Amino acid sequence: MTTNQGFEEIDLSQTDLLLAGPLPIEGDVIGGTKVSFGQLVMLCRGMSFGDLHVVNTSRALAGRVGFGVLMANIQGILLLLVAVARYRRKSNQLVVLFNASPGGALLATPFLFCLCRFRNARLIVRLFGGDFDRFYNKLSRLNKGLVRFFVFGADTVLLQTESLVTYFQEYGEVIWFPTTRNMPSRKKKLRRGCRKFLFLGQLRLEKGLQEILASAPRLPPFVSVSLAGPAMQSSNLEGIPCSENVKFLGVVENDSVPALLEDHDALLFPSYWEGEGYPGVLIEALQMGLPVIATDWMSLPEIVKDERSGLIISTQSVVELSNAMKRLVEDDELFHRLQIGAKERGDCYRSHLVIDTLERCLKRILVEGK
Repeated sequence: MTTNQGFEEIDLSQTDLLLAGPLPIEGDVIGGTKVSFGQLVMLCRGMSFGDLHVVNTSRALAGRVGFGVLMANIQGILLLLVAVARYRRKSNQLVVLFNASPGGALLATPFLFCLCRFRNARLIVRLFGGDFDRFYNKLSRLNKGLVRFFVFGADTVLLQTESLVTYFQEYGEVIWFPTTRNMPSRKKKLRRGCRKFLFLGQLRLEKGLQEILASAPRLPPFVSVSLAGPAMQSSNLEGIPCSENVKFLGVVENDSVPALLEDHDALLFPSYWEGEGYPGVLIEALQMGLPVIATDWMSLPEIVKDERSGLIISTQSVVELSNAMKRLVEDDELFHRLQIGAKERGDCYRSHLVIDTLERCLKRILVEGK
């Protein structure tokens, strides 16, 4: 067992880090994975590595289906492998940190694992989303074996939710690596009452948009609901009735998110989307003191604590959603208490958590040689 003192003696300036993951590309929809990986890149640039090299694994999938998607994925894997093979290390040790969806990890990790072993490089696999357990259980016996041998055969696997860490803890070295944000503190004092609700994220039905639009007419006329984010092709929102107190704000640039949250009182996130992990918008809202109404779906209750930093409701329940919104509107004491709890909860997910976790992970790998 390596002591803490041994960990502290490790100098990361003698280690090169190759970061591979998805960054925004032209004409692409910017989802949570791209935002999360982009922030990880920025955080790593502030750390003392011998060299930091970034490989963008995003590929243009717009208009592609079936075989076209497969070829784009194969092209992305080849570009990643070439980048790792041709990388000239500048320090004593090379660590490859591969950030991918479950499907991307299944396709690419076997090849990346073998290449890292050939190059005597350490491998860390970070899996996006909170549905890796569901993904794994649907696999064939052969693919489950590939995941166990190559993905969990990596030096470390970083998982986004605590429930996934618990589920896969016997498979290998797994570490909780949550989504984090560094939002500014809310400039305004605590709001006296809740009047303006916001949904911010990809506009897809599985995020609870239908339930939000059905709940809005049940609210008092002085209460508004704003919907912001890119409309997904799979969601047909035109056929859903929309009341007068609902506004569509369109796509919001990252730099405009703090001001948008500042202008609202509470966040709505009644999601039942299968790929839900730790949505960054929940953490952003909490850090700025916005209570969150979220569903008891997957790992959302790990972030939003019921009656402390928000309200937890059942999925696809218009009645529970509208009642929760009315509670915040009508009960100023509850709203005041949840604002305080939201700020406290959001501060638990600031970037120092990722930096500290990554440093400990790298130092353990380098000391123990696992």
